[in-house]
Amino acid sequence: MIKRFLIIASLAFCSLSVRAEDSQQVQPIGPFGGLNTNMSQEAIDSTQSPDLLNVDVSPGGKSVKKRQGYGLDATLTVSTNAVHNLYKFFDSSGNEVRLAFNDNRVNSSVNGSAWSVILTTGTVGATWDCTDYLGYAYCVSSSFDNPIKTNGTSAGTTGAGGTNAVPAGSVIANTGDRLLVGATAANPSRLYYSQSAVFSNFTLGVQSSDSSYEDIVAPGSKLTHIAYRFGRWLWWKEQSFGFIVGTGQFDLQIVTVSNTIGTLDNTDVFDGGYVYFRGTDGQFYTYDGSTLSRAISADIAPSLRSANRRKANSWVQTSASDFGSGLGYTTFTDTTTSAGDVKISGFYEPFNSLSKCYRDWE
Repeated sequence: MIKRFLIIASLAFCSLSVRAEDSQQVQPIGPFGGLNTNMSQEAIDSTQSPDLLNVDVSPGGKSVKKRQGYGLDATLTVSTNAVHNLYKFFDSSGNEVRLAFNDNRVNSSVNGSAWSVILTTGTVGATWDCTDYLGYAYCVSSSFDNPIKTNGTSAGTTGAGGTNAVPAGSVIANTGDRLLVGATAANPSRLYYSQSAVFSNFTLGVQSSDSSYEDIVAPGSKLTHIAYRFGRWLWWKEQSFGFIVGTGQFDLQIVTVSNTIGTLDNTDVFDGGYVYFRGTDGQFYTYDGSTLSRAISADIAPSLRSANRRKANSWVQTSASDFGSGLGYTTFTDTTTSAGDVKISGFYEPFNSLSKCYRDWE
């Protein structure tokens, strides 16, 4: 980090007071321009830095402050197996429920309480995918375990057999009216949907409101992700992406947005009217309901492609080196990652600098 940025960072958002003929002149420092790695440090603007280390620039460039860190929340009962996914939702009483999946177990914490085991019949090492509605989470696994329904205090399997059981798929979502489950072992490209307003009933019927399924005929061997956005059922395969529109089995239409761009990640981000996802080519894409666009400049595409890609349905982190290489107070940080550990976001005290400093708490 160059010297001028160290000076700015240490002063944070201070005002420098200079006495001139019994009057004060106040000169603000900033705004801060943030990170600039596209140019040499000799050529970048005086408000920018080639390296921000362990700091964030507040919105509007008003101040520099320490970024948040992480602390150990708990070590789960089975501490020799990594955590494969976390999920958070709220039960019908408004309590915050956190789920953690490791070994063959589903672990739960309600309102920050101690973690408890609510299920022990899953497949060891499976990654679970969840959706929630009206105080319950519905989860399926990458190993096609019996789907579960839980309010955070207990978990019941819905069964993978029977006439109306939730299918044992590996991806799941909901529309608020129907539960969507896809990619079963027998039919990896099939998307099942429940009876209207009855998430637990997948009995095939003859009415538009009954449960049925659609086979997604598009490039790719299986469904890798599903979501409900823009009032549509969005689907992804390894080599394609599209959506389903309609209200029931007699008017559903399958639309392919791209037959070359898909994803291996069972996740997407929806923000500001855009869906963000990572394509199988290592680049990031946005979809606004009508147009699919590449979100990342082609200039850094080689770096993305050379980066280690997370395996499909595997959300395990094995290193804290990126965080540990920054500056911070070791009292409030935990940079050691261990199997079976769940870590929570912490808060760093912003820079303590010269007198008469005003710190931005945005």
